[in-house]
Amino acid sequence: MLRSLITVMLSMLVAALSAQDCKVQMPELQGEYSGNCKKGLAHGQGKVKGDKVTYEGNFKKGYPQGKGVIQYLEDDRVFKGQFKEGRIYGFGQVFQSDSLVKEGYWKGDLMNYRYLGIEEADLKGYKILQEDNLGQAKLKISRSDNNSELITIRLNDLKNRSIADISVEERNNGQIAKSTFTNSRSFVEINAIEFPFIITIRYTVSSGQSNNFTVPVILRLEIFESGDWLINITH
Repeated sequence: MLRSLITVMLSMLVAALSAQDCKVQMPELQGEYSGNCKKGLAHGQGKVKGDKVTYEGNFKKGYPQGKGVIQYLEDDRVFKGQFKEGRIYGFGQVFQSDSLVKEGYWKGDLMNYRYLGIEEADLKGYKILQEDNLGQAKLKISRSDNNSELITIRLNDLKNRSIADISVEERNNGQIAKSTFTNSRSFVEINAIEFPFIITIRYTVSSGQSNNFTVPVILRLEIFESGDWLINITH
């Protein structure tokens, strides 16, 4: 009997020390934590209650990572899904008062996330609608996490062939703020954008052993996640 009582008391002491020393590395989730710990950080399964949200699920190095559930205390909203490095990232479901509102792929901060679509590929934030004669080129489309909403287009020709007849067409909104065109390097910057944003880039590039004929290139894409985007094409 005494041994059982000592065991229970030790278990309670260990749990209390773990809750006290185990930290969650996010300002939204500062509160009482219960769960697994590693090197002083929430790691593994756990639960924490902040001022506005409660998170229960998997942690890694103090951040929500993997599967988890967030309950928003102010409006009875619940998100069940995937987390990555403390952010919502991946497939998930949003419930309101126990009723499913929407499911699909999501991305964003715990307090400000956005729906991207029903396919995993939508996590990229863009979709290529048309791609002509870009097989020999290197295309890289990337997004920065700063607060600006901008699209920058860069065309590069490392072989010093001529890039000409450049046009940026079919913009459903936005305006060209800056542009520079040369034979081997071109730059276009578009601002005043509202997302989703559809854009068509057209130009010609010299080809053949003597660059004696030109090839028309077309890239048409839809960008549906706001942010600072770079479209970099290198021939």
